[in-house]
Amino acid sequence: PTGPTGPTGPTGPTGPTGQARITTQVITSTANITSTTEATPTTICTLPSANYSGAAVKIEFSADAFIINPALIGHNAKLSLWDDTANIELAIIGQILGIVVGQYFITVLQCSLELTPPAGNRIYSIRGWKDASGDTAQVLAGTGGATNVKPARLTATYI
Repeated sequence: PTGPTGPTGPTGPTGPTGQARITTQVITSTANITSTTEATPTTICTLPSANYSGAAVKIEFSADAFIINPALIGHNAKLSLWDDTANIELAIIGQILGIVVGQYFITVLQCSLELTPPAGNRIYSIRGWKDASGDTAQVLAGTGGATNVKPARLTATYI
């Protein structure tokens, strides 16, 4: 036989707050960077419009590879985070330097920026440019799978 159930104990402390994803965008094909100017960069990936609360967020971009094959020694390619709503560049968040002409330089890409956007709907994007039209610069993205390039991903999360 079992006895009566005892009183319920006190409620435990509230657990830590989780990160709430605001929005995300995935690309599954390689983005060729064609722009050679920071003022008019090539759009790589754009988040859908989302309603931000005015709280701090982290915007993060990742890809299997960021590549440059320079036309001249020392040429590079850069990526920046743009506030498309205000049409302004917020920060350069990635760069790759080519030090040997005709040789590909590859790096895994994982970059982020923490910011506090104004409350309301915003659109953010990753954009890129290279030093010269003769340079080859790309952000690799694919469909994923065991031996395939993985998708590139842009995510906004409350922090």
